[in-house]
Amino acid sequence: MLELYGDPMPEGGEQALLDTNFLAQIMELNEELVDADTAADVSGIAEAVREVLQRYYNEVEKEFAASNIADAKKIVAKMQYYHNVKDKIKEKEGNLGIVH
Repeated sequence: MLELYGDPMPEGGEQALLDTNFLAQIMELNEELVDADTAADVSGIAEAVREVLQRYYNEVEKEFAASNIADAKKIVAKMQYYHNVKDKIKEKEGNLGIVH
């Protein structure tokens, strides 16, 4: 969508759009995932990530509809970080033998 609006996300440039508090939250979430050693732990983290991503999907849709591209870009950058965590969750589930 950003490319359609003529403002694509630069490769690796999403970090510059985000504040240090957000990045600290992502680091903490990654640490929780590393420490998770049960299906319940991983499931709790996965549910929290799904909720955040759903909220971001709703927010980014509103920002694009209002042509607030700069705000949409920040949300997309946050979504990329959460999608990375989601990928790590899938990997962790595989390592723990969790099947959906």
